[in-house]
Amino acid sequence: RGRGRGGVSPALANAVRGGHVSSTGTTTVRAASDNVTFDTAIAWSVDDVVSFLAKLNLKQDYSSAMHDNGIDGEVLFEGDLNADNLKEIGVDNFGDRKRILMAIGNIRQTQR
Repeated sequence: RGRGRGGVSPALANAVRGGHVSSTGTTTVRAASDNVTFDTAIAWSVDDVVSFLAKLNLKQDYSSAMHDNGIDGEVLFEGDLNADNLKEIGVDNFGDRKRILMAIGNIRQTQR
C-alpha cells in the first residue's frame, strides 16, 4: 500500500489536510473527522490511526498503545470499542477517551 509523507497513507493525508483549525490553534474532534469517511477509515493502518489521533488535540501521545495493541482502522471502527477498552490499552485520560469515542462516532455516521 502506498505511503505518503511520514508513512501516512495518501487517503489520510488528503483527509487531514482539509481539517479545520480553530483560532486558538486546537483542532476540534468534529473538524478532525470532517473529511474522513467510514469506508476510508476502516482501511487505515496503525500509523494512520496514530496520525488521526494526533489531530484530536489529546493530552497524551498514544502511538505506543496503538502500535502495541495493533489498533488499525478495522479495530477502531468495525468493532465495539468502548471507553473500558481504551482504558485497558492505556488511554487513561477521561477527556482523551471521550474525544476518541466522539471522533469514532462522527466517522461511523458516514457509513453507508
